[in-house]
Amino acid sequence: MADSYTVRTDIGKIVVSNNSIREIVQAAVDKFDGRVYITNRKGRPQGRFGDEARDIDITVSEGRLRIRTYIVIRFGISIHLVTNEIAEDIKNGIETVTGQKPAVVSLVVAGVMSAKLAKRDIEVVKEYDD
Repeated sequence: MADSYTVRTDIGKIVVSNNSIREIVQAAVDKFDGRVYITNRKGRPQGRFGDEARDIDITVSEGRLRIRTYIVIRFGISIHLVTNEIAEDIKNGIETVTGQKPAVVSLVVAGVMSAKLAKRDIEVVKEYDD
């Protein structure tokens, strides 16, 4: 995995670091005020940009970004509404920074948290055209 993503335009190139992309993802999740957490693949919440940064998969396919994030959602929140809003916020943030929509934003709901973590493996994939 490269440390940055490059977009070539008619007037030059835009280089965006993976940390900037991770900040966009974190901002989308933070909008839910602690009701959604970025986690590792097993559903364990991590400290802010400690281990969680590596749990946001950023790849490039055919010149476009593919982003995969693992999350845990607090019980009582609609998985459908949360994943749609986070995916749209990530797409809009990437488009604002790079001028291009990502190819795919994938959110894996690793679990639902109430008194204990109820493990889930629900993947919501949003594909975007150029």
